[in-house]
Amino acid sequence: MSKRPQTVGEHLRKKRFESGLRQFEVARKLGISERTLGLWECDEVYLRWEYHPVLIEYLGYDPFPSCGLRTLIATKPRALPLYHSKRLLDASEYAVWN
Repeated sequence: MSKRPQTVGEHLRKKRFESGLRQFEVARKLGISERTLGLWECDEVYLRWEYHPVLIEYLGYDPFPSCGLRTLIATKPRALPLYHSKRLLDASEYAVWN
């Protein structure tokens, strides 16, 4: 495990291991399934924007400080792009996934 996490999955795994929690416990805290957490931790799927505030609260910090995510979420949540399976969704695709 990386001492300096670079991805969302690495941040999640590091926090979980440091807390001594199991995946099902963290998943419950985040309001997601254990499978979803596993996919996030392996960086197989990026979490959707609506989960970023939950992630920031769980980690206790913003893992994306360079993009000012906390500010964007607070001020313009609908302006944020949406991700699914490591690629950006455009507006037409968003309706299918939402």
